Amino acid sequence: MDISHTDALTDLMDSASRLAAMASESSLSDEGWSPAMILGHVSDVDEQVWHARIRLIIDALHKGRPMPSLMWWEPDAQATELKYRDYSLERAIARLYSSRAAIIETLSNLSQEEWGASALHDTFGTLSITLLPEKILLHDEEHLESLR
Repeated sequence: MDISHTDALTDLMDSASRLAAMASESSLSDEGWSPAMILGHVSDVDEQVWHARIRLIIDALHKGRPMPSLMWWEPDAQATELKYRDYSLERAIARLYSSRAAIIETLSNLSQEEWGASALHDTFGTLSITLLPEKILLHDEEHLESLR
Protein backbone atom coordinates (compact mmCIF):
# COMPACT_ATOMS: atom_id res chain seq x y z
CA MET A 1 0.00 0.00 0.00
CA ASP A 2 1.47 3.35 -0.95
CA ILE A 3 1.53 6.51 1.18
CA SER A 4 -1.51 8.06 -0.53
CA HIS A 5 -3.57 4.98 0.36
CA THR A 6 -2.33 5.13 3.94
CA ASP A 7 -3.30 8.81 4.12
CA ALA A 8 -6.75 8.00 2.72
CA LEU A 9 -7.33 5.40 5.43
CA THR A 10 -6.28 7.85 8.13
CA ASP A 11 -8.59 10.48 6.63
CA LEU A 12 -11.51 8.04 6.71
CA MET A 13 -11.18 7.41 10.44
CA ASP A 14 -10.50 11.08 11.17
CA SER A 15 -13.70 11.96 9.36
CA ALA A 16 -15.68 9.42 11.41
CA SER A 17 -14.21 10.99 14.55
CA ARG A 18 -15.28 14.46 13.39
CA LEU A 19 -18.80 13.17 12.73
CA ALA A 20 -18.96 11.62 16.19
CA ALA A 21 -17.69 14.80 17.85
CA MET A 22 -20.09 17.03 15.91
CA ALA A 23 -23.00 14.70 16.66
CA SER A 24 -22.14 14.90 20.36
CA GLU A 25 -22.41 18.69 20.22
CA SER A 26 -25.57 18.82 18.09
CA SER A 27 -29.20 18.39 18.98
CA LEU A 28 -30.98 18.46 15.61
CA SER A 29 -30.04 18.56 11.97
CA ASP A 30 -31.29 20.45 8.95
CA GLU A 31 -32.99 17.24 7.80
CA GLY A 32 -34.94 16.88 11.03
CA TRP A 33 -33.04 13.73 11.92
CA SER A 34 -31.42 13.34 15.31
CA PRO A 35 -27.63 13.08 15.41
CA ALA A 36 -27.98 9.34 16.13
CA MET A 37 -30.11 8.93 12.99
CA ILE A 38 -27.52 10.75 10.89
CA LEU A 39 -24.70 8.56 12.21
CA GLY A 40 -26.88 5.49 11.62
CA HIS A 41 -27.41 6.59 8.02
CA VAL A 42 -23.68 7.11 7.49
CA SER A 43 -23.04 3.64 8.94
CA ASP A 44 -25.63 2.11 6.63
CA VAL A 45 -24.06 3.81 3.60
CA ASP A 46 -20.62 2.61 4.75
CA GLU A 47 -21.89 -0.98 4.88
CA GLN A 48 -24.53 -1.16 2.15
CA VAL A 49 -22.91 1.11 -0.43
CA TRP A 50 -19.17 1.62 0.01
CA HIS A 51 -18.06 -1.64 1.61
CA ALA A 52 -20.43 -3.76 -0.49
CA ARG A 53 -19.17 -2.09 -3.66
CA ILE A 54 -15.52 -2.54 -2.74
CA ARG A 55 -16.17 -6.27 -2.33
CA LEU A 56 -18.15 -6.39 -5.61
CA ILE A 57 -15.37 -4.67 -7.55
CA ILE A 58 -12.66 -6.92 -6.07
CA ASP A 59 -14.73 -10.03 -6.72
CA ALA A 60 -15.16 -9.04 -10.38
CA LEU A 61 -11.42 -8.42 -10.69
CA HIS A 62 -10.50 -11.82 -9.23
CA LYS A 63 -13.06 -13.68 -11.33
CA GLY A 64 -12.00 -11.91 -14.53
CA ARG A 65 -15.42 -10.36 -15.00
CA PRO A 66 -16.05 -6.99 -16.63
CA MET A 67 -16.26 -3.89 -14.47
CA PRO A 68 -19.48 -3.96 -12.45
CA SER A 69 -22.11 -1.36 -13.30
CA LEU A 70 -23.27 0.66 -10.31
CA MET A 71 -26.31 2.88 -9.89
CA TRP A 72 -26.91 5.71 -7.47
CA TRP A 73 -28.44 4.24 -4.33
CA GLU A 74 -29.11 5.40 -0.80
CA PRO A 75 -30.91 3.74 2.10
CA ASP A 76 -34.57 4.70 2.41
CA ALA A 77 -34.94 7.83 4.59
CA GLN A 78 -38.11 6.68 6.35
CA ALA A 79 -36.66 3.24 7.09
CA THR A 80 -33.55 4.94 8.45
CA GLU A 81 -35.66 7.07 10.78
CA LEU A 82 -37.53 4.03 12.08
CA LYS A 83 -34.38 1.97 12.45
CA TYR A 84 -32.45 4.59 14.44
CA ARG A 85 -35.12 6.55 16.30
CA ASP A 86 -34.45 4.70 19.56
CA TYR A 87 -30.67 4.50 19.15
CA SER A 88 -28.65 6.28 21.78
CA LEU A 89 -25.94 8.56 20.49
CA GLU A 90 -23.32 6.31 22.10
CA ARG A 91 -24.68 3.27 20.25
CA ALA A 92 -24.76 5.19 16.95
CA ILE A 93 -21.16 6.37 17.45
CA ALA A 94 -20.03 2.80 18.17
CA ARG A 95 -21.82 1.61 15.02
CA LEU A 96 -20.16 4.33 12.94
CA TYR A 97 -16.69 3.41 14.22
CA SER A 98 -17.40 -0.26 13.54
CA SER A 99 -18.62 0.28 9.97
CA ARG A 100 -15.74 2.62 9.19
CA ALA A 101 -13.15 0.27 10.72
CA ALA A 102 -14.46 -2.55 8.52
CA ILE A 103 -13.96 -0.45 5.37
CA ILE A 104 -10.49 0.58 6.50
CA GLU A 105 -9.53 -3.02 7.26
CA THR A 106 -10.68 -4.18 3.83
CA LEU A 107 -8.89 -1.33 2.06
CA SER A 108 -5.70 -1.82 4.05
CA ASN A 109 -5.45 -5.40 2.82
CA LEU A 110 -5.77 -4.58 -0.88
CA SER A 111 -2.94 -5.03 -3.33
CA GLN A 112 -1.94 -2.24 -5.73
CA GLU A 113 -3.82 -4.05 -8.50
CA GLU A 114 -6.96 -4.24 -6.34
CA TRP A 115 -6.73 -0.52 -5.49
CA GLY A 116 -6.85 0.16 -9.22
CA ALA A 117 -9.90 -2.04 -9.85
CA SER A 118 -12.90 -0.11 -11.16
CA ALA A 119 -16.63 -0.07 -11.68
CA LEU A 120 -18.78 1.99 -13.99
CA HIS A 121 -21.05 4.26 -11.97
CA ASP A 122 -24.10 5.87 -13.59
CA THR A 123 -23.32 9.21 -11.89
CA PHE A 124 -19.55 9.21 -11.35
CA GLY A 125 -18.43 7.36 -14.48
CA THR A 126 -15.45 5.05 -14.12
CA LEU A 127 -14.82 4.78 -10.40
CA SER A 128 -11.70 3.03 -9.12
CA ILE A 129 -11.32 1.86 -5.56
CA THR A 130 -8.59 4.49 -5.23
CA LEU A 131 -11.30 7.16 -5.64
CA LEU A 132 -13.78 5.65 -3.17
CA PRO A 133 -12.26 7.19 -0.02
CA GLU A 134 -12.77 10.62 -1.59
CA LYS A 135 -16.44 9.80 -2.26
CA ILE A 136 -16.88 8.53 1.30
CA LEU A 137 -15.33 11.74 2.68
CA LEU A 138 -17.64 13.88 0.52
CA HIS A 139 -20.65 12.00 1.90
CA ASP A 140 -19.32 12.51 5.43
CA GLU A 141 -18.90 16.22 4.73
CA GLU A 142 -22.55 16.55 3.68
CA HIS A 143 -23.63 15.13 7.01
CA LEU A 144 -21.12 17.14 9.02
CA GLU A 145 -22.81 20.21 7.55
CA SER A 146 -26.24 18.93 8.57
CA LEU A 147 -25.02 18.58 12.17
CA ARG A 148 -23.81 22.21 12.41
